[in-house]
Amino acid sequence: MNKKILFLTLFFFMFSFLSVDANKKRVIKLDSPKETTLKDCAHAACVNVDKNLRICKCLKDNDDSDSDAVFILERAGKSVLSWPTTAFLGDTKSFEVLKTDLDSNGHDELIVANLNTVSNGMGVSYWTVAILENKAGNYQSPLLFDTQEYGEGTISFTTGSRYGQILASEWCSNKDKKRGWGLYFVARWFNYKNGYLIPIKTKDVIARRYLFGFEKERLKKEKSAPLKWANHPQSENRKNDPLILPVVKEKVSGTVISIKKDSFLKLRLKIKLETGQEKEFLYPFENYEEGAKDKPDLNKAINRLGEELKLYPENYLPVDAENWLVGKKISLITYPKAEYGESGTIMIRVLLIEQ
Repeated sequence: MNKKILFLTLFFFMFSFLSVDANKKRVIKLDSPKETTLKDCAHAACVNVDKNLRICKCLKDNDDSDSDAVFILERAGKSVLSWPTTAFLGDTKSFEVLKTDLDSNGHDELIVANLNTVSNGMGVSYWTVAILENKAGNYQSPLLFDTQEYGEGTISFTTGSRYGQILASEWCSNKDKKRGWGLYFVARWFNYKNGYLIPIKTKDVIARRYLFGFEKERLKKEKSAPLKWANHPQSENRKNDPLILPVVKEKVSGTVISIKKDSFLKLRLKIKLETGQEKEFLYPFENYEEGAKDKPDLNKAINRLGEELKLYPENYLPVDAENWLVGKKISLITYPKAEYGESGTIMIRVLLIEQ
């Protein structure tokens, strides 16, 4: 090989290696949770952020269930912030804490990723990610979103980028024009700023069909799995979100006039429709199976939020959730259940923010 070509090859290899290594250092994974004794907790585990600050998961009941689980941010032994969570199979150690400056403002955010559950069959892991904004050392109430599958690449930096990238993913049924119905791994890219997720407009939504090769790949259980799956050659870039469908049951426009918290994790939105009618909706709203007991009023259900071409992650709640959408023009789209390939799903309603 020509010496000049060899030199350039080695140079670019070393440059790429150092860049990847430098980016890894920008996302710091803190120590694993350790069991501890905490007041009013039957079980607890904590991660030290520094000498005076720690994040703990507290399970108040002693019945190995996930009831009454809560995250607590403690400073010098005193609770300064808390939010509800789950403890999968009663395990208070099923979470991890990252530290990084996602929005390049000179202050590290704290990121708490909690394992909610693992499904039977495919073994899909369901996580809730909390991002705590750092304002001069004071952490704010968390931004929350759910992701199906989580790994080292969920929070990352590309070479030379000032801003962290967030990969939120999920599994869903989707209909291909040539191949028909199939299961897809769908991933969306976001930046973070001031307590909000910002869709990265230069990155398309990723959809990868679940075929035999993908199944074998999943069995390897690699730490960076979601990012690796998204970057696979068989992944498709979609300009339009696979879950924003062309066939609709109903579409109405309106304006959000007020938002109130129905609970810590749910919002009650009052929307003035284009007809002049005012209606209240509950978000986020879980899908309910036909015949379920205590079935709520599905006419007041909003399942997902999104913008024109991209949905936000499941159960997305920004820091300033009560004011975020007030005054904004929106479209409410209701999809027939058959369009999602799920016979048990009664309704899917998406709120799209108009640009």
